[in-house]
Amino acid sequence: VNPLEGWAPKVPGGGKFMEVGSAEWLDCERIAMEELGTCAFVVPAGGLGERLGFNDVKFALPTDLVSMKSVLGLYCHYL
Repeated sequence: VNPLEGWAPKVPGGGKFMEVGSAEWLDCERIAMEELGTCAFVVPAGGLGERLGFNDVKFALPTDLVSMKSVLGLYCHYL
């Protein structure tokens, strides 16, 4: 039995995208930085990357061949 039978993924509508570095984006970034100390971050289980030919969790995949920084490492550095 497939619990997702009949379900089709789709991109949600109604979102608002801002240009990185715009005045609106910078204002939102300022507000976010003020609230950062009261936030919690959860990293969801990503499973293993066997189908990608990688024998570790997908968050450990390198983002590029120069720095070899992992997906999780890049995300943490961004934060």
